[in-house]
Amino acid sequence: AWEFANYAYVMQHADEWIGTEDKDYTFRSLVQASVMNQLYYSFVSVSANLGGIYLNEKYENDPLPTYTAVPRERQRRALRYMLEQLEEMSWLDNHRLNEDVIEVVSLGEYCQDMLSEVIFKSLSTLDLSASKSEDPYTQREAMQELRDYILRDVAAGRESTEANLALQRRLLIDVIRKAGVLEPTRKRAAAFADPEPVFGPTAATRVPSTDPAFAPLPDKARLIRESHLQRTLSGRSPEEIEGMRPLRSIAFRVQPSTDYNYYEMLLNMQQTYRQGLRSGASERMKKHYRYMLLAIERALKVE
Repeated sequence: AWEFANYAYVMQHADEWIGTEDKDYTFRSLVQASVMNQLYYSFVSVSANLGGIYLNEKYENDPLPTYTAVPRERQRRALRYMLEQLEEMSWLDNHRLNEDVIEVVSLGEYCQDMLSEVIFKSLSTLDLSASKSEDPYTQREAMQELRDYILRDVAAGRESTEANLALQRRLLIDVIRKAGVLEPTRKRAAAFADPEPVFGPTAATRVPSTDPAFAPLPDKARLIRESHLQRTLSGRSPEEIEGMRPLRSIAFRVQPSTDYNYYEMLLNMQQTYRQGLRSGASERMKKHYRYMLLAIERALKVE
């Protein structure tokens, strides 16, 4: 926490420290950019704990394991710490410092948007670490804690700050994008289909019961064959050669399927906002709940 306190102190006093030496405000702009960069790298460093794995250079008779997953509680603390810091970014908006520096948006809002993306992306790294841990911190658990923290005022029927409302909107955008409910997402699913084989039977002559091409993909994973493999195979010469060619490696990109977790989260958010409408919340908050429910219902609507 001291690191962010130092950044806030710099932003608070930078203008008086710089004084009249920065006549064209170039240095003031550099101060802002430097603080934003440091914030980003700080978040990235902390986010490495989510789904993190410690690697050890293991030797013979070495008692240390080759790898160890970051402890569950440490991952939880990292997520909570980032969320707490993310919710209060108003200290970046030093109006005196920014008075003569052209800004399109609030620095606090810009950084909240940028850093929330760091957190959301970190959730996709948890599966590998969880599979290597005796006490795993799963993506589903992390998503639940993320939702409970951001929507805590909704669940309690309390007033939310503008920063928290903005965070709720950013969360909903990310969840809808990853829940597999948008038409572009469904179209992209076709990209995971296997192309026609270079050799062997075509799709019209395949027999599903015996053809390995019809075998199901591994559970919770989608494997994409690299296009260069097809080009390599199609370029082989049928003529005999002396010796042997190098063995060809088949590269795969493995992307765990997580849209079901986001779909569940979307439904849970819908239920939370509906409960908020039935609570004794203010009209300001109920207006926000109606807006969020409208976005969710539009995303869930099947054309």
